[in-house]
Amino acid sequence: MNFEVNERSYMIFRNEKEDKVWYNLGLSKKNQDGSYTRGSIMVRFKTGVELEDKALIKIKKSWLDFYVKEKRTYPYIFVSEFDKVVPDKKEDDDPFKTFGDKLAFTDDENDDFPF
Repeated sequence: MNFEVNERSYMIFRNEKEDKVWYNLGLSKKNQDGSYTRGSIMVRFKTGVELEDKALIKIKKSWLDFYVKEKRTYPYIFVSEFDKVVPDKKEDDDPFKTFGDKLAFTDDENDDFPF
């Protein structure tokens, strides 16, 4: 089953345990009462792909797949093509952007300083 390509960004969570790495794709949906329900589903990539924790990607090509272990079926999304999203740095993200705006310096030698 292939998934429709859209412009939505997805957050990928990296998990590590005993030299094994696996990824989950973060999901959320809005409930009727306005609250959100969050979840995740396992996601796999081509061999050699490594992403940092909380990476943002735009999926270009993916499909639903599964594996069987001990007679139990585990579904996952296989992502074969994606673009990594670099979040835009917003001006509001810099707490020091107006740090020097209110400071005024003068060259007047006649200023009376208390020291």
